[in-house]
Amino acid sequence: MDYSREETFNKLKEIVIAADESLSGRESEITESSRILQDLGFSSVELLYMAVIIEETFKIAMDDVNVWELSTVGDAVDMIMNEMKKQH
Repeated sequence: MDYSREETFNKLKEIVIAADESLSGRESEITESSRILQDLGFSSVELLYMAVIIEETFKIAMDDVNVWELSTVGDAVDMIMNEMKKQH
């Protein structure tokens, strides 16, 4: 399935909340410019869990992606969209 940028971002927000339930109810605080580690307070375990959920949700392989390079939510959206394009 092809997602628009907005659909990808909205789905990613759900994934972010699934990876860190303390963000539940604070969806409006999650923007494309939100820094995953600094602003959202993700631990390394939560970041890796988010990567696993991204792979399962978007049916992409993140083998070539260094999750530690995903600084912001927008970076993650870009990566997801690029990986989805590669697989089509």
